[in-house]
Amino acid sequence: MIKNLTETTIFQTWNSRLVDEVGFDVPLASFKELFRPIVFSLANFLSKVGGADITTSAVTISNTDGVFLCALLVNRTVDQENKTSFDVSFTTDKEFVNNSELCQYTIAASERELQEFVNKFIMAEVKNRFQAPELLYDFLRVLFSTILNYTNSLTRDEITEEGLEIDIEDTITIAVSLDEESNRVVAIEPGTALKTYVKDDKFNEAE
Repeated sequence: MIKNLTETTIFQTWNSRLVDEVGFDVPLASFKELFRPIVFSLANFLSKVGGADITTSAVTISNTDGVFLCALLVNRTVDQENKTSFDVSFTTDKEFVNNSELCQYTIAASERELQEFVNKFIMAEVKNRFQAPELLYDFLRVLFSTILNYTNSLTRDEITEEGLEIDIEDTITIAVSLDEESNRVVAIEPGTALKTYVKDDKFNEAE
């Protein structure tokens, strides 16, 4: 079963939490306008991380108490003709991003350098931005916390044998399924728009 964001309680819960926690109210129309370029900007930032020894880089998102939620990963490969290409993925495995052999560069969503980059990127893309760059961190941490809380609250009947997918602006997909022992399995996956974006020549040539 596939649902879009507004067919769940995720947006309403996320926005209510933002208002309660930081006084930040985001109408649905603004969310729809901002979400895709924000995620694109995270991938774009990682594409600019230099160094031949860096093949995988990550933007990490954690709660204010330090509890890890997830990370957006960009993997860089260079072919025999010296052409660089990129792939994007997500992980909820903290050990992966903490392993320097697997992930050579990490930056937290709470870091100012990333926040200012994202603000400039989304301003160029949609002529909108965060009034305070640090609100990016609140936007992301509350969103992914809300998503994971929502998926953890689903009953087995709601997941169904086919599983449940939640599409967010064709940019990310939250896939929830049951394993052979009926344990809940949650995966954050790149949507079609995000996968297409990182394959675009303009993205690949970013320096």
